[in-house]
Amino acid sequence: MWLAGGGVKVGCEYGQVDDYCYNIVRGLVHMRGLKAVIFIFLGLSIES
Repeated sequence: MWLAGGGVKVGCEYGQVDDYCYNIVRGLVHMRGLKAVIFIFLGLSIES
């Protein structure tokens, strides 16, 4: 709901996990990258 209107598709899935939802099988995303994308959508500067 926070990213409404930010160009984010509703119900978008990325990657794949195993049958037990424990190990990542495909599409690994590091938490720093995920947070950076969210900050960009919110209009925050993420300069290092």
